Amino acid sequence: MKLDYKKNDFSSNLLEVLEQIAKIRADGHLTILKFTTNWRIGFTIPNSREDIDNLWDGESFEEAATQAIAFEIGMMSAEINSLKEKDIK
Repeated sequence: MKLDYKKNDFSSNLLEVLEQIAKIRADGHLTILKFTTNWRIGFTIPNSREDIDNLWDGESFEEAATQAIAFEIGMMSAEINSLKEKDIK
């Protein structure tokens, strides 16, 4: 059975953003896991239960994806600001 994560425009857009972040920041690595009670998303290849526990989670794909995207955008913003500060000095 093939799962279709592109079930609606919002989910489709989130998946596209996740894929772009994975290409830019994680050498293309993107992990999406669906469990009975939640989803987990990250930009690594989990090797242990602890690694899985460290992925962003949510009750829905959209919730987990939004958390992962928000964190990565925050990290990119902080890196840009750090570079700007170095240029000022």
